[in-house]
Amino acid sequence: MTTECDVPAPDIEVLVNEAFSLIRGRRFGEARDVVGRIEELDGADPFGAHARIHLHIDEGSFEEGVERGIAYLTANDPFDGINIHNTMHLASLLMELGRADASIAWQERVMVPSAPRQPMSYPGAVNLLWQTEVFGYGRSSGRTLPWRTLAPAVPIDQSLLTDVSEMIVRIMALVALSEEAGVDAWLAALADADASAQGLPSGERAHAVRSVSAGLWAWWRGEARVAARHLGEALPVLSRLTEYPGQFGVIEDTLIEAEWHSGTRVHSERMLRDRVRSSALPRPRDQFWLGRILASTGRPTDGSDLLASARLRWVGADDHSPELRMLESLTAPG
Repeated sequence: MTTECDVPAPDIEVLVNEAFSLIRGRRFGEARDVVGRIEELDGADPFGAHARIHLHIDEGSFEEGVERGIAYLTANDPFDGINIHNTMHLASLLMELGRADASIAWQERVMVPSAPRQPMSYPGAVNLLWQTEVFGYGRSSGRTLPWRTLAPAVPIDQSLLTDVSEMIVRIMALVALSEEAGVDAWLAALADADASAQGLPSGERAHAVRSVSAGLWAWWRGEARVAARHLGEALPVLSRLTEYPGQFGVIEDTLIEAEWHSGTRVHSERMLRDRVRSSALPRPRDQFWLGRILASTGRPTDGSDLLASARLRWVGADDHSPELRMLESLTAPG
């Protein structure tokens, strides 16, 4: 087992780079052809597997991504280098399809134990475990998730203070562990940092991180309205901190759920409409969430197609899923 990622063979590296360029350009048909060529050269290459699962994530073909991801990670060592990261993507796709039990099994067996020693995978492991809580499959369902394993290292790594996303995932883990002193230590370290990050004044960066921290605490304590207010304040700044759409998707998801539970709709409908409109094959949870908002605000006809589409894609969802129960209640004949 490797703790960091090896590099692909030269020919495969060229093809992997080409595949990712096509995926970023949303040229999915061409990307499929390139990924197929990688698999013809070496069907077990983990970087080829990484390109394939990214193809399915960005294309929205989650079902195929799950099928191929399980086949690959069953036949190959999921603990080997970048396969830990590939496992994170598989677990994320399973969660997107309402298959929470299978997702959590991969998280607990591979992702979470491996993340502390593989920096590339740590943020994804924390974000997905937090999403698992937000979607209703953690403590609200009576399940204790393995947060202790993801407790941030002590002392604080000063190099992380220039990266807001790295700070947020560590604060997130500490919130889930109810470690107020740990969160306060990270916020104090940020306040003491002199350098600016990502072109933003350090004061603005600190304000965004503090707003996220307050929002996460409020969500964890069941104060949905307070969580929505703080997270809503932070998102405009966070959106300027990344070139990668979706990097702060977990914060958006928490905000959407906080607004739902507090009865507010300040940001949710706009965000969800943007998400659904920008995807060739939208995320079923986004369709469910948007359809739920429309149905609850006197527009059930507008949301019916969204809810029906989400239900079709959650055909394999866990029977005990709280989301599935609500979806079925919304789509039941009048």
